[in-house]
Amino acid sequence: MSIEPIAAINVDEIAREVSASTATNTETPNFSDWLVGQGVELNEQLNSVDVEIRKFATGETTNIHQVLLTVEKAKLSFELVTQIRNKALEGYQEILRMQV
Repeated sequence: MSIEPIAAINVDEIAREVSASTATNTETPNFSDWLVGQGVELNEQLNSVDVEIRKFATGETTNIHQVLLTVEKAKLSFELVTQIRNKALEGYQEILRMQV
């Protein structure tokens, strides 16, 4: 059994690839677009949870671990979106309290 040596990492080449990939993406990411995307992704996760629970309830699958992982993943995503909403609302309320 032979062990191959680890090849040297060329940091300059990686940096050029990263800068080239970011240079092709000229559109600046927008927070509202990101937030909408997270909402869509959360909705898809909640739908997949519904499908997994239905499969488990009807006996199509017996893998409870997969069902619970899907549920927990959706739960964490929902909590993240809720916290982001709460922070955005707090920021908005703070702006309203500012005196002009």
